[in-house]
Amino acid sequence: MTRFTAVDASLVKEVDLGCFKHKVDEGIPLRKAANTLIETLVEKIPDKLDAEDAIRGAINGLNDTTEECIIQCLNILHRLVIWQSISFVS
Repeated sequence: MTRFTAVDASLVKEVDLGCFKHKVDEGIPLRKAANTLIETLVEKIPDKLDAEDAIRGAINGLNDTTEECIIQCLNILHRLVIWQSISFVS
């Protein structure tokens, strides 16, 4: 699940617009959906969730290039800290 939260370089396309180039990240919807899924799992069934995997995915998501995904990851980390602060301390 958390492997979908990382930026996949194969989904980033470079478009030539003449005098400059523009990068188009086609993986943004996939990362947003994965973050939404993790956030929902943390909210609804946190006891069945692998907290370490969710923490790892949210921390990896902080390296994202889009603000929306970074905000989602911060929300996930916030919920995880409230639910299981022991994992962050140890």
